[in-house]
Amino acid sequence: MRLAMLIALGATFAIAGCKATDASRPPQVTLMDLPCSNADDAGVWESAPWRPGTDDTCLAITETPAWVQYSKKTILEVEHGLGRAPRVILVYVALDETGEGGSLAAGDQARLHEIGDVTFQVENATEQDYWARFVLH
Repeated sequence: MRLAMLIALGATFAIAGCKATDASRPPQVTLMDLPCSNADDAGVWESAPWRPGTDDTCLAITETPAWVQYSKKTILEVEHGLGRAPRVILVYVALDETGEGGSLAAGDQARLHEIGDVTFQVENATEQDYWARFVLH
């Protein structure tokens, strides 16, 4: 009986230990990864313009997609340039890296998690890969 209790206790600690070590930080999207990101005087930050090349701040981008790759079943941690926690986070998704046909995300397409002064976490809980654009106020 005592041996069975020790085995059960050991298994509990082993499982708890595995769970703790399996936890990892979500993939990071830094401001360096978002060369087209822009903040305006009204306190609005966007990760990219609607279309690369349509905004003077993004004319140099030709080879790198401005919209962020947003894979299925993934949480991204995105660095923003607001300098404060956003009051509003809008997530747009598209099936094309240029944002063609993009629309406002809903439900499982954009589950928001940790929101802070420097980063926020957003989850694509669907089975579909997207490209994303973020607008924060």
